[in-house]
Amino acid sequence: MSSASDAEHAEHVRMIGLLLHKAVGAWRDGGLREVWQRAAGYLRGQAIDRAFDANRGTDTSEDVPLWKLHIAWPNAKFGTRYQAAEEREIKASVRFLDEDLTQFTFVDLGCGKGRTLLVAAEMGFKQAIGVEFAPELVAIARANLEKTGTQNARVVESDAADFEFPPGKLVVFLYNPFGEPVMRPVIANLARAARDDLYVVYQMPKCAALFDQAGFLENIGGPPGFGKIRVWRSRQGAAATNSG
Repeated sequence: MSSASDAEHAEHVRMIGLLLHKAVGAWRDGGLREVWQRAAGYLRGQAIDRAFDANRGTDTSEDVPLWKLHIAWPNAKFGTRYQAAEEREIKASVRFLDEDLTQFTFVDLGCGKGRTLLVAAEMGFKQAIGVEFAPELVAIARANLEKTGTQNARVVESDAADFEFPPGKLVVFLYNPFGEPVMRPVIANLARAARDDLYVVYQMPKCAALFDQAGFLENIGGPPGFGKIRVWRSRQGAAATNSG
């Protein structure tokens, strides 16, 4: 067998393994019905809010299952498909914070194609940083930033578990990007970098309990009318507590 054939075979094995891992997780979450619902969503590549892309000339709408991507990071098996948040959800979440955005850095963990980054940049954050481990999605997100001439945003190709949060006031956004094995080190990294001006906005918060249990954060609810979005902020004095 040629080296090319070996590589192709290895890639097929990797994709099958990732699909099996997702199927087992879906079965544990809700049985056969959940497996079929998730599989249908992955294979259809559902489009969300296409008007967003039509107005900007960008590519952010189509869902992308992870098994279609070439991800070298070992935590790929804990990730979820790329699915874009709706513009109205992002804006409602940010407005709920009621802060001067020009003083804050926005970080989207698992930024995918970068829709949330684009919205955050448009809303006036000092800077917006997207963290994404799939190289294909990184390339699309960077192209979207370039197409729109967005200057206050950038994309970092990295596993979220390894990302070091920047200093200063911070808003961290997550749209159900990965499971507990990745979320735990993310929260540990946040705890080490804890400061008094920190918010976590979590959409579809399947790991909400981990944030509720984090001593440096407090749950402050979420934007009215958006029940699947929860927000935490740093407890007063969290920076001093975590610095010793």
